[in-house]
Amino acid sequence: EALGRSGDAAAVDVLTGVVAQEKGELAAAAAQALGAIGNPAAEPALILALQSEQAVLRAAAASALGRIGSVEAVLPLKEAAEGSWFDLVLRRAARQAIAEIQSRLQGASPGQLSLAQAEAGQLSLAQAETGQLSLATDPGGQLSFSSGEPGQLSL
Repeated sequence: EALGRSGDAAAVDVLTGVVAQEKGELAAAAAQALGAIGNPAAEPALILALQSEQAVLRAAAASALGRIGSVEAVLPLKEAAEGSWFDLVLRRAARQAIAEIQSRLQGASPGQLSLAQAEAGQLSLAQAETGQLSLATDPGGQLSFSSGEPGQLSL
């Protein structure tokens, strides 16, 4: 806890070692300290801790990822929450962490989907009508709403 309050980046290696090797409250305190330090270098160790058999460590890791995690932590957080139906503390911590990560992303909002513009398989919302969906302009594999019946998809 003192290492976390110090904010010392050099403590990250020590704390990630504690998270990986220790059990129980000590490992959970190290995960919390990593979140308090705020160094993104701790993210891989915290993501790995989400797979621990120790409920207290999983919840502490999820909470810490809420403070320092990037978009790469979102899927492991979702998987941890979905795989722990009876661990309500973890599920709550994971949902909160995902919301915190999304709030730090510029222009992002919960549930937002976007893909790179120049990539194959591009997905975008059509400008003409609300709710229209289309893929990249290459005719092969193009997906769009049918002009015939509302809600119909066509290739």
